[in-house]
Amino acid sequence: MRSDLSAALILIMIVISSTAILSLVNAMTAPVIDENRLRTRLAMANEIFPEADRIDGAEVFREGKIIGYIFEASEYGYSSEIMLLVGMDADGAIRGVRILEQQETPGLGTKITEPWFTDQFVGKDQRVVFGRGIDGVTGATKSSEAVVDAVNEVLER
Repeated sequence: MRSDLSAALILIMIVISSTAILSLVNAMTAPVIDENRLRTRLAMANEIFPEADRIDGAEVFREGKIIGYIFEASEYGYSSEIMLLVGMDADGAIRGVRILEQQETPGLGTKITEPWFTDQFVGKDQRVVFGRGIDGVTGATKSSEAVVDAVNEVLER
């Protein structure tokens, strides 16, 4: 009985110590992770709007004039949430789509990040339909549909 109590106390101490260490590591790394995500978003926004001299929230400026907008959207694909960045010009046409985060199947769903797929959306200003002007990735229909749905979410804003 006494050895069972000792073993339980030791286990509780290990759990408390592990939890404290994990919380400390999370607190130390969270700001670095957030900063890296922000840098990635800004770099992708600059790919879509290379002529921009300022990005303020969703608005993209050049010489003080709004030239477009950057929106984030996400949908669940085959195995993960797919987060993307959609750039639209001032008239509402898509300037570019970039995949921010995804954990889809390597070699299949990850092909949604390739330019041949994302560039299909450029110039669209109305709801896009999968299979009508937007080709999906073979073997990754759910991932492709998720990107189409996320882009449509932005177009409907």
